[in-house]
Amino acid sequence: MMAAPAPITAGMVSEYLAQHPTAIDRGELEAVVFALDEEFRTRWADQNSHD
Repeated sequence: MMAAPAPITAGMVSEYLAQHPTAIDRGELEAVVFALDEEFRTRWADQNSHD
C-alpha cells in the first residue's frame, strides 16, 4: 500500500514565509499554493489509483 502526499497547511506556508519573505499578499499566495497543491494531489491520486 502506497501512502498519499499530505496537503500543505497554513503552518507550512508560515514557516516558508518566515525564511523567505515576500511582498505578495498572504491571502493570494495561500490561494495559489493551496490550488497547486490540490491539483498535484488530485493528479497523484489519479496516477496511483490504477495499482
